[in-house]
Amino acid sequence: MARKARRRPHNMGTVYQRGPGNFWMAFRIHGRRRYWRGYATFEEADRARAKLAADRAAGNVGLPVEGPPVQSLDTHFRGLVQTPRKDASVG
Repeated sequence: MARKARRRPHNMGTVYQRGPGNFWMAFRIHGRRRYWRGYATFEEADRARAKLAADRAAGNVGLPVEGPPVQSLDTHFRGLVQTPRKDASVG
């Protein structure tokens, strides 16, 4: 009986076939799934996956994810809140 293939550890990526002679590689980078495609053979895609996993372990892959610029709370509400007026009913 054949032994079941073992799963790779986390952060090592995966290689799969998407058609004849078309292999893709997938990784999670900063919580998002990223794809590299167009490898002719499984071995070529697996070598690229191993290189990317080694680069990731060394910290050499990807750019830091930056969100949209955030304004300070004071700057944000300055345009929304009007200057207080002296109420006629108060003192």
